[in-house]
Amino acid sequence: MVTTDVLIAEPIESEGGQWTHLLLAHAEPGQAIVTARRAAWTSLAFALRAAAADLLEVEARELDAGVRLLATGDRTNLYPEVLLTDVIENGAGYVTEIARPQRFGQLLNTVEALVADWEGTHHGCDTACYKCLKDWSNNPYHPLLDWRLAADTFEILRYGAPRRDRWQSTRRAAIRATEVAFGWTRVDSDDAEPVLDTGRGRTIRVIHPLRNYADALMGGSQQELLADIYNFDRRPGRVYLSV
Repeated sequence: MVTTDVLIAEPIESEGGQWTHLLLAHAEPGQAIVTARRAAWTSLAFALRAAAADLLEVEARELDAGVRLLATGDRTNLYPEVLLTDVIENGAGYVTEIARPQRFGQLLNTVEALVADWEGTHHGCDTACYKCLKDWSNNPYHPLLDWRLAADTFEILRYGAPRRDRWQSTRRAAIRATEVAFGWTRVDSDDAEPVLDTGRGRTIRVIHPLRNYADALMGGSQQELLADIYNFDRRPGRVYLSV
């Protein structure tokens, strides 16, 4: 155990309207969506670390990042807190510096600049790579990291919604794959939240991992299931077994 400086940040509001930061603690679709939302917040944490390293002109490995999940009052959901820490014992003063209000605002602006850079044609990364979120020190988190999730989570926090659809090509490719592998067919033309017929008397609507489930279910049929694009793309077998 190391005693060091820690910066803790959390959403001002946990949910409301179209988007949510909560992680379901129990029952379906809890298990799948918890993975996707944990990935979103872990990706954001390491995006903040990358931005802090750029802002302070230090190596990313001199900082660490993580996510802490705390139970809501009724213990039905979990809400996330992002952690940034100095790596060395007793702290180097880095996170104390960026915790100052003016510097924290600069940190957020740096994250936005990084997102713009990652979206550039020279990046060409589909999930995460050593040019954006990955490095040797966060190897245990590599299966979760996704720069698009980091960007969307950041923009939902700062602007109330993602500023652009970063998943269009991923959705199309994943849908084509399930059509071939599972025999599912697309039944609508909604490119943002497409619906597929599973051939088992149920349909699946593909939504964003941070989409508010309660809001998304409004107006849907009782035979419609929801699947987030993170699991739909990376773990289609998990979605298939839920049908």
